[in-house]
Amino acid sequence: MSDQAYIAQLEAENEALKKRVAELSLLQHVEANINQIVRSIPDIIFIMDTDGNYIDFKAGDGEVFITSIKGHVKGSNIKDHGFDADFIDAIMNHINTAIDTGEIHTYKYELTFPNGEIRFYESRAVRLHQHLALRIVRDFTNLEQQQQALLHTQQALLHAHEKLKEYAFMVSHNLRLPITNILGISHLVKEGLIKEDEQHFYVQQLAIQCDKLNEISTAMARILAAYD
Repeated sequence: MSDQAYIAQLEAENEALKKRVAELSLLQHVEANINQIVRSIPDIIFIMDTDGNYIDFKAGDGEVFITSIKGHVKGSNIKDHGFDADFIDAIMNHINTAIDTGEIHTYKYELTFPNGEIRFYESRAVRLHQHLALRIVRDFTNLEQQQQALLHTQQALLHAHEKLKEYAFMVSHNLRLPITNILGISHLVKEGLIKEDEQHFYVQQLAIQCDKLNEISTAMARILAAYD
């Protein structure tokens, strides 16, 4: 090989080497960006294989049941953490469905922690490899609690509405008769239509109607107090 050919070969190899270094640098940059993005995701991330092994793990904003039991995730198996058989079967089906279909598979579930707290999760699994799946898990317990509080408020409002209907019925029905009688007697008095020998009778009637009003008022107060 001539010196000129040898130099050309060295230059070509040097250019190829430079290109390879640039590609590696780009890959490292991309990998760093991906890692930064993954770290910034608030969700919990698991990488699991089809045997239920936790290959990798990233904590998120939510509570992780596994760490509250064993304190570690990576390198353990789903069967190591006290999950019941039905839950394990559901998670494995979740993973295998994502791997088999190549599509994102979603599974919602709840877990009861050792302290009795119930937390709610949504897991989205996607295939990484023929034996690996990535699970992105969101702890939406706070949202569930807010929804439960909203439901409780709605039920309280419905209850209050029924109470007001009962109250309105009592006012319109039970008060009508004694008030009508009192107004009638008042009209007779005003028009001077009550004879002297009838005055005692009508006074008694007024007292009776007032007693009825008092009974109704007491009953209404009891009803309102019962729903406070």
